[in-house]
Amino acid sequence: MFDIAWSEFLVVAVVALVVIGPRDLPPLLRQLGKTVATLRRMAGDFQSQFNEALREAELDDLQKDLTGLKDTANKMVSAPDPFKMARDEIRSALTAPSKPTPSALAGAAATGAADAPSALAPEPEADATPAPSSAPTADPELPARANGSTHPSGSDPVAASGDPAPGARA
Repeated sequence: MFDIAWSEFLVVAVVALVVIGPRDLPPLLRQLGKTVATLRRMAGDFQSQFNEALREAELDDLQKDLTGLKDTANKMVSAPDPFKMARDEIRSALTAPSKPTPSALAGAAATGAADAPSALAPEPEADATPAPSSAPTADPELPARANGSTHPSGSDPVAASGDPAPGARA
């Protein structure tokens, strides 16, 4: 601990024996032993108090973490169950099919989905007129040419050119 060799310790003991004397040396060593024991006890008490304070600080942190985990678990338990929400939505759709309701699971995207056809929606009636489509229509003169009629201007451009029709015999 103090890095004192036995030879150095022997020199200190001889000097103490000469200076203090053989008669006063035993009570002095006894008192020195008591003082060292008292210092060790005080150091042990200080160390145990310090360790106890550290444990309390760790326990406080651990208790805070545990409280945070409990709060998180309670929030997760009290959160709405998505399966229950879907089941309730399906049941309500089956009991009241005339009133379309947006899906609670879809959120804001369900607002435009009310116009889209649904698998649960009733079949459209047969006498319903189809909605006008925006698909391109065929050229009205194409079927007319296939039937041999002339161009809308009144003349047939193929016949006017004098070229025989492809695949026709002259």
